[in-house]
Amino acid sequence: MKGTFTIGEDGQAHGVEPGDTLSLGEVERRHIARVLAATHGNKTMAARVLGIDRKTLHRKLVQYARSSPGYENDAAAHHG
Repeated sequence: MKGTFTIGEDGQAHGVEPGDTLSLGEVERRHIARVLAATHGNKTMAARVLGIDRKTLHRKLVQYARSSPGYENDAAAHHG
């Protein structure tokens, strides 16, 4: 995040510029990529670290691959 923001009484974020924040889905996707990199692509171990079932991890990877071809290979190769 580039700057600071506050949540007003109206429930809206103030001080947020476009591009300052990531969607929850993108945060999840990046975290999964980091865990896969840390486990050297071992999906069973990654699922354990993430606290999800291996089938859930597989489903998410398939979903990510559909929206971004090459994601699974990139995630396993990602080291940071």
